[in-house]
Amino acid sequence: MRLLGRISDNDLAAALQTARCLLFPSRIEGFGLPVVEAMIHGCPVVASTSPCLPEIAGDAALYADPDDAEGWAAQVAKLHSSEALRADMARKGASQAERYSWREIARTYLRLMAEADAPGR
Repeated sequence: MRLLGRISDNDLAAALQTARCLLFPSRIEGFGLPVVEAMIHGCPVVASTSPCLPEIAGDAALYADPDDAEGWAAQVAKLHSSEALRADMARKGASQAERYSWREIARTYLRLMAEADAPGR
């Protein structure tokens, strides 16, 4: 394990593209942007079972309770020992991350605004 400290966006992308996985053991999370960013770069994710991460990552991540160290170790061991699982998680992650593109967010926002402004509401 290496603690990189503050790094540039390009260095972060390179780190995620070459990492075995991203561990995200958050207990309280507003959205989970680091999870989406990892998935964009093909980095498999092990995330906390705390809300909202399962909703954000869906079946594109492995999960562990934030207080279960053995559970985290088991999920990392799965990814470490299986190239097929890492490839599957990277593929699923890229697909899941597409749901959170700026374009898709803008489309959703515009649709919701149009619905809210529709006659008869």
